[in-house]
Amino acid sequence: MSFLERQLQQIASSKAPLPTKARASLLFDPKAAADVDRETIFELGLSGFQKLVSLDSQFNQFGETLFSTAMKSQDRMLLTAQENSVLDKNISLFLQLLSPYYLQKDSFNALEWLVRRFKINEMNVDAVLKCILPYHETPQFVKFCKILALDGKPMWQFLMPVQKSNVPLGRGTLVQNCLKDRALVAYILKMGSENRQLGIKNNTLSSFYACTLIEYFNSLKAVDDNHLRLLLPSLLEGLQSEDADFRSTMQMLLALLSKKLVFEQDILSQILVATTKNLQRGSLYMSLLCLLTVTQSQDCNELPSEVVVSLLDQRFMLVLLHTLTLIALGGDHESAVSTLVELLRNADLSRECVTEIVGKILLAVQDDESAIPYGTAVLGQIHSQRFKEIEEQMDKLLQGKKKNKKMYEIFAKIFSGTVSESFQPGNTTLYLSLQHAESKIRLLALQRLKEILQGDDLESKDDIKSFLGPVLLDRLNDTPEIVSFVLDINGLTGLVDKHQLIQGLVIVASNENFTIVEKKALDLILTIVEEEPTLQSESVKHVLFGSLFSAISSKDLKIASEWVTTLAKKYSLSKKLKELAGAFVPNSTLLERVSHVTEFLVSNSDSECNFEFYIAGSQSICSLMRVLSMLVLNRAIFLKKIQLESTSLYLSVLSGFISNPKFAEYHDSIPLDSLTTKDGLPTDIFMKKLLGKNLETLENCLYLSSLAGIITNIQKKAVAVWFEKTDAHSYENLAFKLFEAIQLVGSQFQKVLVEKLFQNHCKNVLEFCLAVSTIHQSPTIQISALKIANVYLKALLSNGQFKDLQLVIPSLLICLSNPEQDVRAEATSFLKDLHSIYKKIEKAEIYGLDTFYGEKTGKVHYLLKNSAASFVEQLHSRAEEMLSDEEYLMNNIHSIVTMNSGDKLKWKEDYIDFTLTNVLAFSHKPSQATLLSIFKSLDTPLLLKTLHPLLQSELSAIQQSPEKVNYNRSLIQNLVQLYYSLSTASLFGKKSGIYLNQYCQLFAKYDTDHQIEVCLLAIEGISSEWFDGLNIVHRQLIFSVLVDTLALGPAQLSLPIKKCLKEITLSASVMEPKLSQIASSLEDSESVKKTKAEGDRQQEKIYILIAFLEILQLLSIDNDSIQLVSGIVSLLGGLLNFSTETFTNIEYAKQLILSALSSIMKECPEASELTEETLRTDLIVQCIRFTDNPQTHNAALLLLAAIGKILPDIVLVNIMPVFTFMGANILRQDDNYSFHVVQQTLETILPSLLNSGEEDSLTYVKAILDIFVNALTHVPSHRRLRLFTILIKTLGANEYLGSLVVLLLSSQIIAADKQIISPGESVNVKKFSMELLHQFDLETQFTTLNSMVEIFGSTPNENSSQELPAVLDCSVLQTKTIRQIKIQLLKFVNHALNYTAERIGATDGSEADSEVHLNLIKNILQEIAATHKLDISDNSPSTAKYVSTIKDLLYENLNVANSLLSLPVFLDVTTKLLSVKDANIKKRAMNMLQERIKVIGSEEIVPEEFDVVTDKLCGLFTEEDEAGGMENKQHALITFAVLVTVIGQKSLEKYTEILKLIIGKHGLLSSQIEVYSSSMIALASFIRVLGTRTIPYLPKFVPTFLKYTETALKNVEDVDNIVSSHVVIKSGLACFDAFIETIPQFTSSYLVQFIAILTSNSLVTINSEPIQKSVAGLLTKIPTLIDHRILFPVVNKQIQSMIQSSSSSFIQGLNLLIEIISCTKQANLLEFAKDWFKLFITVFDFKKQVSYSETETIAVEQVLKTVFIRFTMKMNEKTFKPLFLKVVDWGLTKEAENKLFLFRLVDSLLENLKTIFVPYYGYIMDAAIAILEEILDTKDVGALWEPVLVSLTKCFTFDTNGFVNQSRFDKILKPLVDQIDLIGAHGQEYKEKMIEFVIPCIGQLAKAYHQEDAWKQLNKAALMKTRSPEASVRWVGLSVISELYLRLGEEMLVFFPETIPFLAELMEDEDPEVEQLCQDVCLQIQQYLGEPIQQYFTA
Repeated sequence: MSFLERQLQQIASSKAPLPTKARASLLFDPKAAADVDRETIFELGLSGFQKLVSLDSQFNQFGETLFSTAMKSQDRMLLTAQENSVLDKNISLFLQLLSPYYLQKDSFNALEWLVRRFKINEMNVDAVLKCILPYHETPQFVKFCKILALDGKPMWQFLMPVQKSNVPLGRGTLVQNCLKDRALVAYILKMGSENRQLGIKNNTLSSFYACTLIEYFNSLKAVDDNHLRLLLPSLLEGLQSEDADFRSTMQMLLALLSKKLVFEQDILSQILVATTKNLQRGSLYMSLLCLLTVTQSQDCNELPSEVVVSLLDQRFMLVLLHTLTLIALGGDHESAVSTLVELLRNADLSRECVTEIVGKILLAVQDDESAIPYGTAVLGQIHSQRFKEIEEQMDKLLQGKKKNKKMYEIFAKIFSGTVSESFQPGNTTLYLSLQHAESKIRLLALQRLKEILQGDDLESKDDIKSFLGPVLLDRLNDTPEIVSFVLDINGLTGLVDKHQLIQGLVIVASNENFTIVEKKALDLILTIVEEEPTLQSESVKHVLFGSLFSAISSKDLKIASEWVTTLAKKYSLSKKLKELAGAFVPNSTLLERVSHVTEFLVSNSDSECNFEFYIAGSQSICSLMRVLSMLVLNRAIFLKKIQLESTSLYLSVLSGFISNPKFAEYHDSIPLDSLTTKDGLPTDIFMKKLLGKNLETLENCLYLSSLAGIITNIQKKAVAVWFEKTDAHSYENLAFKLFEAIQLVGSQFQKVLVEKLFQNHCKNVLEFCLAVSTIHQSPTIQISALKIANVYLKALLSNGQFKDLQLVIPSLLICLSNPEQDVRAEATSFLKDLHSIYKKIEKAEIYGLDTFYGEKTGKVHYLLKNSAASFVEQLHSRAEEMLSDEEYLMNNIHSIVTMNSGDKLKWKEDYIDFTLTNVLAFSHKPSQATLLSIFKSLDTPLLLKTLHPLLQSELSAIQQSPEKVNYNRSLIQNLVQLYYSLSTASLFGKKSGIYLNQYCQLFAKYDTDHQIEVCLLAIEGISSEWFDGLNIVHRQLIFSVLVDTLALGPAQLSLPIKKCLKEITLSASVMEPKLSQIASSLEDSESVKKTKAEGDRQQEKIYILIAFLEILQLLSIDNDSIQLVSGIVSLLGGLLNFSTETFTNIEYAKQLILSALSSIMKECPEASELTEETLRTDLIVQCIRFTDNPQTHNAALLLLAAIGKILPDIVLVNIMPVFTFMGANILRQDDNYSFHVVQQTLETILPSLLNSGEEDSLTYVKAILDIFVNALTHVPSHRRLRLFTILIKTLGANEYLGSLVVLLLSSQIIAADKQIISPGESVNVKKFSMELLHQFDLETQFTTLNSMVEIFGSTPNENSSQELPAVLDCSVLQTKTIRQIKIQLLKFVNHALNYTAERIGATDGSEADSEVHLNLIKNILQEIAATHKLDISDNSPSTAKYVSTIKDLLYENLNVANSLLSLPVFLDVTTKLLSVKDANIKKRAMNMLQERIKVIGSEEIVPEEFDVVTDKLCGLFTEEDEAGGMENKQHALITFAVLVTVIGQKSLEKYTEILKLIIGKHGLLSSQIEVYSSSMIALASFIRVLGTRTIPYLPKFVPTFLKYTETALKNVEDVDNIVSSHVVIKSGLACFDAFIETIPQFTSSYLVQFIAILTSNSLVTINSEPIQKSVAGLLTKIPTLIDHRILFPVVNKQIQSMIQSSSSSFIQGLNLLIEIISCTKQANLLEFAKDWFKLFITVFDFKKQVSYSETETIAVEQVLKTVFIRFTMKMNEKTFKPLFLKVVDWGLTKEAENKLFLFRLVDSLLENLKTIFVPYYGYIMDAAIAILEEILDTKDVGALWEPVLVSLTKCFTFDTNGFVNQSRFDKILKPLVDQIDLIGAHGQEYKEKMIEFVIPCIGQLAKAYHQEDAWKQLNKAALMKTRSPEASVRWVGLSVISELYLRLGEEMLVFFPETIPFLAELMEDEDPEVEQLCQDVCLQIQQYLGEPIQQYFTA
């Protein structure tokens, strides 16, 4: 194909009509959808989306993504892979959420937007099907399925028929495909799994899931392990769904699966556990049914424990058991019964749950006795645990009147012999009768129970035994008669728990009366205790001993004495106890017996039955024993024989009773004389009065009497020191307890008891009350004590007894700081009175001078009286403030203890000294702490000096006896805090060092919690201000102590120490001594012999080192830190000698050192002054090389990076070992920190390397790139891209990215060539390189690609030893490998350019400038030229193949590179390319320009941008004698054509000027055929665009191109010129096409000439499909654009010449007439009706004018008929009839050809007009009959026979209005039927002709004329033909009969009688065919007869 032909083909293709526009749509027809714009679709989608949001708020998340307005301009084809991935996830999630609402109209609106914008029907097919597959049986599924792109998706090919047939997908078809493809099953399972994970409730999916998978299961012939592996995980996962319907589906499928396959035990357990896990109330029934089905179908002996636990969940236990109960009672479901029983056995059921279950079962067995076995099994299990609920339900049922008797019978069967059996007297069960309201019923029930127990062996009555205990215990609290009956039951101890029975019996025996019931109870108690001594208890002793006091008569007393004797033996008590019991006198009083017992106890104090027995008895449950015990104890206290400790215990008991709220109720009712005693006991008169009431009254009176007795009778201490430390049972503490107890009694007794207390024990009232107010914790007690102290103080004032009360001031200070305001109010009142006393005294002795604090009183440094008075005055003046604020004293103490001394404040040291020495004197630590807290804020060394001994003693106690110490945190805290006043620094400087050493001792011990707390308190006190106030030596010491504590102390101290050190200022001078000490210790360790002890010491040194370094990490770096570098580096050197195997934390220490150095290097400005000798980078490199620890590697690299920033020269010495190590180690680490390290290393060291100016720096860079490339497969996949991006950004992307990509691509090829298998992960190098490239901006990408093309060009094509580029060393590579690398480079460039084209298109080139593109394109073009040279120089096959591949890639890269340019850049580059000398480059530039313009919309173009390139093209077009000039002119012309098509409308004047060039000498008038042909092509485009602007130039170019066309047509037969002729013809047709299409009104002058060309034989017969298509298009277009009045005369005039020319020309003209008729309105045609009539007659007579071949004639006639019919269709009857009559007149002439054409024309008219034309057949009917008759006469059928019969048949067929009448029937009948006789005329074709023409015609005639007479004639005529001597004639006659029956059916039976004889004859015809046909006809007739036809032949 020549160049011109190719260009013409391009123009033709560009002019070819576009395929019909269509868009995939759910809402619109595809064609209609194409017309709906994006905005409308978005609005539809948005409305649907908003409706979906109202249905489910989860859709809200897509409002800012899929349905945001920003998405309207988003094209997913331009997104990156990552962006598309995110989009796909959003779409998938949206579709899954939408699935439940898929059938709603709003869903389709939303989906329509996704289809239009995101093409989800093409890009997200799987996600779409997840949404719609559950609806596969709906029309909506089909609608979406039709637009899905299923090509290339094997799993979905079965949906293709759905797309074609529009029929929904049946489930059977889906299941069959599941059986064929397990991937489809997995897909369906995944649908359910994903829905569950997303928490989407989709009932349709659950139904689809269930139905599909159930049918799938049922269709499986066998289930194997593969099926199980496929199905089970999804089914088990589905059981965890929150969607109850979906979970039920899974359970159903599991149950079905369990019936098809036997599971292994572990799988079975998994299924059962999963089935019952996360049970929910709504789906409980299905869960249980699944569980039961699986267990019944599998070998499951026992439920797993997890299942039982799940089933026992109390949240729905009731529903679960109820469900199981219904299943169990619903039939013989043994599995349900066993499961229910097992659950009941393990369940801890609520009362409501059991009651509900029991009620259901009892009602069930009541209605259906067949359920009794199941009810019995379940109720039996419940009965063994919860029989009460059974009893309640039975009681309800038995109370019913109607079913009472039946209920008794049923329950008798179930519960016979148990306590739940029916009991008639109570009208309920036996058990409930035992608890009946009437005692009589209860007694009867007990009697029945006793009978049951005596009837059988008791051991077999386990259920009775388990329930009787509580029942019988309840009856022990009944009437005496019932209690007595219970006690008489044999084996009672075996029925009731003995421990509980003992308690019940004790309550019975505790009655104060000694009746028979109490005696039985006591007897039974002794019996039980003798059998089981372990059951003995204090309560048993108390009740037995109490019987001595309740027995009055001698008989009873004797029994009681025996019991006591037994008691004494049992408990190994003194034998004298027996004497005590026997000594009781019958009928003696209670007081007499108490006195007797007390005297006995006093005289037998060594006996075990001592006062502790009675102290316990005072708390007994037996009220008599409580009274007895108090009386005995009171008597013993009176006799002063009881110990102080026992008295204290007894007092605690009394306080407990008195504090009971119940006691308060008796305050007012207790008589005051209850305090009156005689010999320690109440008087006889009082006792008689109280015993007449009840024991409870007596007991309450005895509480007060006992309290008063203790106060009165306990031994008084000679000297009581109330502030002295005492134990819990000391005299002082007892006094405090008495004071507290007194506050609990009623006010009427309080005063009396307080007075007694002070009279007997507290002569020194003030000391006692102040001690109580400071020591006691209760504000109420404190207030009471202070009130009494106030009264005492007021008494002193009133009596004038003044003393110096300064020792009360510290106690008062404590009360004034009390949190309770009421306490402070009393203290303030006391202060007021104290102030009054100090005002009145002048000189007085100090109160409590020797006794106040006991032995510690001497420690107090007293105040002078005036100072004391001043102190009180200071306090009194602030009384109101102290009353309102509890912290006032603490916050303002300095104002009290300071005084003005000139300009300075001076401490009142006497106040401070006095108070602090009182602190030392106090024994109560909380009081010490409170008093100290008041003064701790004072910044004076006096505090520490004074209290230092106290702190020392406290610390010694903590350290020496930590388990015994009375530890008070507040006191210790306040004491430790004393060290942190600013004045403490002066004490630390003391020569003795006592204070500093003591301070350091705070950190010395940390073995116990108390010691650790002391350390913490010490650490908390350190502040920056305090620390800075110390001198440097002290700071260094304290820092050292803290470091040691951090290193060797417990973990609890670590964080506080670090926090402390972080907050204080630590200079290098403070830390340096410790650093030197540590370094020195490490050096000493090298020479020490390694023993275990020494090893431990070395380990401690390392701990201290680590602690120091950790502290260093916390501190901020300043210039001072530079002093530490040398020491820290020396530490690193010391650590290198330690073994990491022996000391595991060495690596951590190294890391800390390296990190510390890194911090200093980064943050210390003076780090740049360091030297190599100081930093020792060789040590750092050793850390890298001689350790395997990745953290150490990272730290060392970061340090090198930090050094490299400041001192690059130091690092560069070791750069290659570092990077070699990185490639082998750290690049392979998969953690963020290692990655950070690599990044830091690259970003610091590499710039230093690049900036160093070293000659070999580029060599280093190449080596580093090689290291990274070789490590690629080992770098973690998710870090590769980021790592290499950092590497390149650091090196410089423009300089080294291309080299890196080349190395990456070549590495894979070289490895494959050398068969090197990488041990790391396989990497897609091309993909990775592409991702790496796209990390940079567009300009960098193009620069990189340009660099790669340059590397491609500089790389030789074969192995060479010459000097080569630095990137690839080709000297070691084979030629094949080198060529593979070069091909791969070009492929990569191509892929990168294409990807960029897809991503950004040609719409935005702002990121790259034209120079970058120009360089890229030039380089590509240079490589194309070089490749051409290689092709010429080396013709070997391998090279030819290589060159071909390279060329293709280069050209493709060139195309894509140009497509990426923005239009301005592209035009600039193109203009420059057009300026080069190389003709090929110019040609390629013009081609690129053409291709680019074609894809740009005209609306996007600014014409002015093209002016430069257009001018350049014009210059090229007019240049002469240039190499390649002609071809360049052709390309320029085609480029003009493209330009004018796109831009012409916007720049008409510009292109009008260019038109002049084209039609001038350089173009259309050129002598070169190639040029003027291309000019005509361009001219066509210009005409179309410029339109009327071309009119002035029509005379210049229209005749020219018509002339060229005519000339070409003449030369078309010339073989040498055929190609060029075709080109010219196509060009000419294109011109005229544009001419007619654009300005048709100016074509009339040239129409004759052009019609002649168009219908010329040369053009019509030319063998060129494109030309013929152009001609056909013109034939169609001309009539539409040129008026009929102009066009028809031209054609009419030329028709004759067409006829003469050739049949082809004639047919072409007729086709033009057809188009004219089609395009012309009826009125316009009728205007030329006469001319048309003449034209028809003329063309019909074409045979008279010319002689065509038969084939040509038939073809012409066929077209003529079409013309006539088309014309006829435009006529009305008025105009058609004359035309038709003229044609009839013409046709019925004598010429046979005319008649033949006439009947053929009529046939066509009938075929097209049908019924309409039938009446017109009358004009030729006679002629047709005459022709038939003539044929009969001549026996020559001729050519007319067939057309006549065919026309007759169609006439009869379309006759619906009675055209055939009797007259016409009569005329036609005989000629038509007689045609059957023409056997000779037709010869061998006779039968076929008859069947095809005659028989149908006769049949249609019969059907058209619906008259019996006519039918009779026809029938007879046909029958007569059956008697012809010719068998064929008979056969045809019989066929006519068959045809008549076929056409007329039963109506022909009228003529059956006359047909029978003929048929009978034919049945025996001698011709087999006739005979067989006759049989067939008979069978045909028989169908209409409805009876056998044979009978008619035999009749």
